[in-house]
Amino acid sequence: MIGRRREIRRLPVSDEAKAFLASHHAARIPVPLTSQTARIVRWVYNRSRPSILELEARYGVRVTTGTAGGVEICTMTPRQVSGGDAYAIYLHGGAYLLGDARDALAVLMADELEIPLVSIQYSLAPEAPFPAALDDAVAAYAAIVAQRPSKFVLLGVSAGGGLALALMQRIRELGLPEPAGLGLITPWTDLARVGTSHHSLEGRDPLIRWRRQLDKAGRAYAAGTPLADPSLSPVYSTNLRGFPPSMITTGTRDLFLSNCVRMYWALRAAEAPSHLRVWEGMWHSFCDQPDIPEAAECRREIAIFLRKTLDSDIID
Repeated sequence: MIGRRREIRRLPVSDEAKAFLASHHAARIPVPLTSQTARIVRWVYNRSRPSILELEARYGVRVTTGTAGGVEICTMTPRQVSGGDAYAIYLHGGAYLLGDARDALAVLMADELEIPLVSIQYSLAPEAPFPAALDDAVAAYAAIVAQRPSKFVLLGVSAGGGLALALMQRIRELGLPEPAGLGLITPWTDLARVGTSHHSLEGRDPLIRWRRQLDKAGRAYAAGTPLADPSLSPVYSTNLRGFPPSMITTGTRDLFLSNCVRMYWALRAAEAPSHLRVWEGMWHSFCDQPDIPEAAECRREIAIFLRKTLDSDIID
C-alpha cells in the first residue's frame, strides 16, 4: 500500500487525479452471474454513483425520456445549444451488465458539445445476452435518424464504444444514414483477454479489472457466441473501410489501452480516418469525472473533433 501511494504521488497528473487513484479500487464480482445476482451487483454499483440529478442541475442540462423503435431513450438538452439542428447519439458503458442511459458522461458531453444528446437504454446481460444490446441499438438508432434527418455524431464509452462500432457495421449493412463522426471513449473492442495492457495493468486501473469482473461480464453477454465475432469484438471486423472519422481516447492506466491501440490501427489499415489520444496516468472511462482537469480537457478535445466532423465530410 505504501509503495502504491508513493507511486501515485510521483505521477505527472493533477492533484484531483491523484486523489481519485488513491481512493478507488476496481471491484470484484464475487458471485456467479445470474439474473438474481446481477440485480444485486447493479444495486451495489448504483448506490455508489453520485447523484445524476445534482449533476444535471449543476450543468443546466434538461432531460426528457421517451422511446425510439420500442427502446427507451433519454434526450439531454444542454443549457446552450449552438449546433443548429445537429445532435449526438450516445451509448453508455457498464460491461453490458451495468449502466444507464441517464449517466454522468451523457450529461457532460451534451454540455460540452452544445447539442442535444440522445442516449439509448439498451438491454443488459445476463438477462438479455448478445445480440440483444446490438438489436436495441439498431432499432433505436434507425428510429432516431428517421425522426431527426439532420447531421449527427455517434459516441460511446467502454462497452458502449464497442457497441457503437458494432452498430456502425449494422448501419452499413442496412443502408441507414451514417454519423458524421465517431467518439470512442476507452472502448471495449475485444471481449477476449488479448493485448499486453490486460496483463500489465491488471490491478492498476482503479475502475476495471479482468479477473472476477470483466471475464464474468463478457461471458455473460457473449452467452456462447465466439468472442472473435466482429459484432462482439469489432477489432476483428474486416468491414471497416469507409467508416466515418473517429477519435479514440484512452490512458496509460486504462486496462483497455491495448483494445484502443489495436482498434486505431485496424481503422487505419482500412483507410478509415482515425485519431488516437493517450492520456498520461489516466484510467478507464476517466472522461466521466466532472472535476478532474484531464477529464475536462479530454471531453473538450472530443467535442471539438466531433463538431468539426459536423461541419465537414472528411477529417484528415
